Amino acid sequence: MREENDIEKLVRTLRARAPDDAAELLARESPEFIRDALKLLPDRHARKVAEHLPSQRGPIKSHTDGKDLAIPEAIVELMDPIPASVAVGTTVAAAIEAVRRAQVPTELTYLYITDEGDRLVGLVVLRDLMLSEADATVDQIMLASPFALHVDMPLSEACKAAVRRHYPVYPVVDAENRLLGQVRGWRLFEQQIIEISAQPGQMVGVQKEERSFTPLFSAF
Repeated sequence: MREENDIEKLVRTLRARAPDDAAELLARESPEFIRDALKLLPDRHARKVAEHLPSQRGPIKSHTDGKDLAIPEAIVELMDPIPASVAVGTTVAAAIEAVRRAQVPTELTYLYITDEGDRLVGLVVLRDLMLSEADATVDQIMLASPFALHVDMPLSEACKAAVRRHYPVYPVVDAENRLLGQVRGWRLFEQQIIEISAQPGQMVGVQKEERSFTPLFSAF
């Protein structure tokens, strides 16, 4: 099993490379290692790198490898913890400090804003946060009532939402709009590929050889 610092060392290298070069380097690794590395990359860069991975080396298993595909059936199976969130009324200065204290700041795309009941009320893009006045509050700069995935939403519907919106990250909420976690956009695109790969494979006008070497996400 690879050491954790091996992944961190590779991630630093991947961050410094163009997506196609990073994908070429990452393609030498196992699917499990690829998945772990992509999770540690910034969301936008992770998706661009994944787009350049050949399907047989992507963070999923092809139906041609003779193994059954373990297809997640619920959003919670793809969900990651929230890296950072702050309460309504928090100042920009305090919010920036919360970002700095985040356990994995490289995974931050949005800072989520919640009310006293942990309900999602908005989000702030990190660039907007850093450029705002220190004494302003997050309420003044947040995107209110952002789109969110419901934890009980069928995974197929969540994938369709990702195809339409192309957001890098999607917050996940429960029926009371309480913030539970987040799902990266590339994970949802990955599930689309899994569903296609798990089918018998009769794609009109596409030969087996073409399917085997089509890069991830090229259909989107």
